[in-house]
Amino acid sequence: MIPKKILNSIKEFFESYKGNKKIVGYGFAQNLIKDGFVTGHQLKKLKNVFKNTNDITYSLIGGQEMSNFVNQKLDDIRKLNDKRKALNDYAGKSNAYRKTHTKNVSPLSESFIIFFR
Repeated sequence: MIPKKILNSIKEFFESYKGNKKIVGYGFAQNLIKDGFVTGHQLKKLKNVFKNTNDITYSLIGGQEMSNFVNQKLDDIRKLNDKRKALNDYAGKSNAYRKTHTKNVSPLSESFIIFFR
């Protein structure tokens, strides 16, 4: 959940905004107001927008307060993941810090086959 203070700030700026509605922050602000919460995926996108944006977009999606909120939530998620991995390691699960994967054993995949004459 986004804190009421931040949500009200976004709503105020959104309602007073009369500029281009196709800028990145406009859609974000609209969704934040409508939903009242952000997903982990949206948090990552918002962090990127905050890092690479202009003043209008920055203000439209909550400014410094929202930026601090996003960074805090992402840090919380990282800490929880680290704790989960440490507990799995402590419990004896092998490779708690590695993602499992499978290797493609064919030398060339079908999309990379090249024909020579």
